[in-house]
Amino acid sequence: MSGRSEVKVTIEEPRAVKSSVDQSPDDVSLLEVSPDVDRYVTMVKNSTPSQRPNFERRFFLKLKEETTTDKYQISGKWFAEYLQYVAGARKKLPSQITNSDLKLISEKPMLINSKLWSFLSKLYGFDIELPENKGLTGRKTPGNNRSRLSTSRQGSIIGRSSLSPNVFKDAKSPKGTKEFIIIPQSVSTKTPGSLSNSQDPLISKKNSNLERLGLQRGRFFEVKPVGILNTHNYCFMNAVMQSLINIPELSQYFLQQGYRQLQGYNASSYQTCHVMSTAIETYITCTKLYCNPKELKQYFSTDFDPNQQQDAHEYLIRLREKIRDEINPIIRFPEGFRDVETYWSFVSSKYTSVMDAIFCGQQTSTFRCNACLKGNNVFETFFELSLPIPLRRDLTLEECLEEYVMDEIIEEYTCESCKKSRGAVKQTTLNVLPPVLLLVLKRFQVKGRSKDKIRDFVRYPTNLDFSRYLKQTTQSGMSTQYKLDSIIAHSGSIDHGHYVCYALRDSEWYLFDDEKASKVDTDTMLSAEAYILCFRRIDL
Repeated sequence: MSGRSEVKVTIEEPRAVKSSVDQSPDDVSLLEVSPDVDRYVTMVKNSTPSQRPNFERRFFLKLKEETTTDKYQISGKWFAEYLQYVAGARKKLPSQITNSDLKLISEKPMLINSKLWSFLSKLYGFDIELPENKGLTGRKTPGNNRSRLSTSRQGSIIGRSSLSPNVFKDAKSPKGTKEFIIIPQSVSTKTPGSLSNSQDPLISKKNSNLERLGLQRGRFFEVKPVGILNTHNYCFMNAVMQSLINIPELSQYFLQQGYRQLQGYNASSYQTCHVMSTAIETYITCTKLYCNPKELKQYFSTDFDPNQQQDAHEYLIRLREKIRDEINPIIRFPEGFRDVETYWSFVSSKYTSVMDAIFCGQQTSTFRCNACLKGNNVFETFFELSLPIPLRRDLTLEECLEEYVMDEIIEEYTCESCKKSRGAVKQTTLNVLPPVLLLVLKRFQVKGRSKDKIRDFVRYPTNLDFSRYLKQTTQSGMSTQYKLDSIIAHSGSIDHGHYVCYALRDSEWYLFDDEKASKVDTDTMLSAEAYILCFRRIDL
């Protein structure tokens, strides 16, 4: 994969100036001076329908960087619709700002500076004005003016919001770059308050970690298909990014920057989380055919040289573990657990990062001594299942799973009970399956200095029932039905290969090949040389 230079596209508005209304939002003289909100509002109102989103986007980005003493609450639901409008993902104008939505338990406010509030309220009107520390009850709080009602209403009503950010303000990333900071406002501990989402397989009593993280259930917004720029050998990173951003709970967490609510939060200790948040925000708000999450690439360039071929699975592990290390506390495991339930209860209560909540499962390895026949149980967590590829024709993913849980002969084993070294039989039992299950086909083999790739085609389904692989489970009543959500595929050899991602977006399959995003049929997706398969649990 040869290096490619980034192509920059600049959209210019007419430069002829008769009045302030005719000026373009690109004019340096207009954007570099102290913002004139009334002037911005006038220009937006007098722009054409095709010009308006571009005007609003430029003024919005300028005003959000302003630092003001006063801040205002605004409906997260309304603000999500507005973000989609200025990003070009929604054609209709947003409706009036409806802060009365904040009466609902599931609705949380966002904080914006007073200049941005003035800009938005003058354009769209509002039902209730809410300074930062004021509730919906109308009670007066110190330093704030009494709320007032407005009956003005502009624009047409559009459907439910597809994004769900909660608080918006400015901040600096560890490297000094500007970021969107979208975080839950009402949460002040390591485990944010739960939402009432018991009907969703990802948010339920069986998934208390996701509940405690305050993540909304299901696919609360559809991610538009956007490519990712590849200037070197970043295809491995781009494919992983496309797969991860397809998981709405993960995208929501980093858009909200929930890690900022952890006790003892310090920006310098959460650099991986910061760059991940910036990358997802860059992707979600992209208005071009592809985006360029530069901070994420630069951050991992020391671990993964972009001038060399890299392994997407190794990158996925590194990304996950760095995030887990930043969020999870250091835990000292007690010696010995009497059963699966005790072990899983301890792990799920202590490891509460978003990566654990979404990807972590549990299995038991039982070593049965050939001499005394006593079994020794080793409880383990997993974040993906690395499946062997048996040497046979017309191979299926189900057969790879059967191979994974098949009994294995261990020749070098010393029994803890009889102390004899007679070998053992290892039996693997899956006990807890995560909400999102990653299956990795072990295509790459490294033995000493020799490296090789298994290129055998493995057939995989779009839906898979994992009940046959659960011999003992702590998930009584939990669905074992999973749906294929994305695939990371690898073509070529181990030294000269290329990664792409297939992902299900808005009920249709897309192929993401670096900058290119194209719709494909199901048969094309099912013919890929799959490497990592992402399955999502579905409700029965």
